[in-house]
Amino acid sequence: NENCAKFIPDGAVELYHNNSKKFETSSTGASVTGNLTISGDLTVNGTNTVLNTTTLDVEDKNITLNKGSGDTSGTADGAGITIQDAVDASTDATILWDASTDSFNTSHKLNVTGAITSTGDASFGNQLTISGTGPTLYFTDTNHNPDYYIQNSNGTLHIRDVTNSSNRITIGTTGNVGIGVSSPNEKLHVNGNLRLGVNPTLNWSSNHLTLQAAADSIG
Repeated sequence: NENCAKFIPDGAVELYHNNSKKFETSSTGASVTGNLTISGDLTVNGTNTVLNTTTLDVEDKNITLNKGSGDTSGTADGAGITIQDAVDASTDATILWDASTDSFNTSHKLNVTGAITSTGDASFGNQLTISGTGPTLYFTDTNHNPDYYIQNSNGTLHIRDVTNSSNRITIGTTGNVGIGVSSPNEKLHVNGNLRLGVNPTLNWSSNHLTLQAAADSIG
């Protein structure tokens, strides 16, 4: 004899396949043994939904949290993702929404491979670290030129005018500072004239240094 179904009075309903129980009702709900395929929508009404699985694959490209009818902004604070025991048995890792600042708070640092683009203000706490070969920080003004970047190139720091392809300030590996010079040879190496105060100007031309004031010139 082979069981196909059992209907127990005031009790469970059991469904079988090849004499193996696959579906069973109980006083608290129902249970399925094996895979379950649903061709339509699945609506779960409850406080907690527990998925005991090693890998969760979601074909939908968008996941909505704090979804509800009408304006749900009043319950959005703290919405996000929590990884239990990410660090140790008492320390989780979280990415949570802070409604008071309209921003996400992360409990731990982020390691990013690739570019980060911000269209608004960005603020950092203790430090910002950019690592790699020739790490570069760009400053691009969408309304005006020139644009600049700061780059550490083999231990030499450049502040470069990207628009005009020129290094404006360079700090060499020995600490020498160059203005308009890519390889400074002295503590301060300037390519061009210097202005001291309001009027006096130091001019270098044809191996001759001239200090020129408003009306007088001292050679």
